Amino acid sequence: MRRKDREIIDKDKIIKILDECKVCRLAMLDSKGLYIVPLNFAYHYENNLILYFHSALNGRKINVFKENPNVAFEMDTHHQLKESDNACQYSYYYQSIIGNGKIEFANDSEKKEILKLFMKHQTQKDFVFDDKMCRNVCVFKLIVESMSVKSHEKD
Repeated sequence: MRRKDREIIDKDKIIKILDECKVCRLAMLDSKGLYIVPLNFAYHYENNLILYFHSALNGRKINVFKENPNVAFEMDTHHQLKESDNACQYSYYYQSIIGNGKIEFANDSEKKEILKLFMKHQTQKDFVFDDKMCRNVCVFKLIVESMSVKSHEKD
């Protein structure tokens, strides 16, 4: 990371950023080229970060994951323009998490708990999922292998 002064390594601060982010962009590569998609997510972060997603059972991203599970991801929050009298001094305040990892598909026994976690992160409410609901959705997880967390905030 070039700007070490903006690096966040404190786990509690990283969790706060994760809690405030609601969209994660996944970037992948297939024979058609680069592909990026924004997705809502949930997470689990103890020793390492795992991001959880859900989608339709079929589609380009599902096909890509089956062929090449390597992805990059990005999420950000706290957006605000930093103004100045000098155009070259304008900047942007933000917090971001960028990284790489591998996609794994959740098995049927994991789906209910992941979907509960997903809805809790997105809505702060508890939901119950039945077998039929779980059969109609693809649930996958991103096992994060590396990440960079940055913050550029007002002094």
